[in-house]
Amino acid sequence: MGRVGARLRDGAGWRAAGYQVLMFPWRVFSFCVAVTLWSTGLALATLPAWNWVFPTYVGWPGYRLFDYTDAHHVHHVYYIASFWQLTRASLVGIGLLFLAAWATHLLTDVSRGAARALLADWSS
Repeated sequence: MGRVGARLRDGAGWRAAGYQVLMFPWRVFSFCVAVTLWSTGLALATLPAWNWVFPTYVGWPGYRLFDYTDAHHVHHVYYIASFWQLTRASLVGIGLLFLAAWATHLLTDVSRGAARALLADWSS
């Protein structure tokens, strides 16, 4: 019982547990943002290298951006297939990679600041 009582009276342990509970939603959010930005940026930046897959294996002239039928039964399809479209998509992807690096740094700065604020020793 002495060990249990000591653990329950440990202020640093309670601060650490509170930190984990409070930071869990932030960590889930930052993971989703970081993975989305990095994967989308990498996919778009390298699109010209693997765009040959669509006409070869799928039968599309390029990457199918959207495909829908409107209320008047008109079918709309838009592909990224030309050289200039691929170039623009690749430049957007490179921009997203720079944004992903900046956003990842910002997200980890928030986590680092929360750790300093929530886990600091306030007794001294």
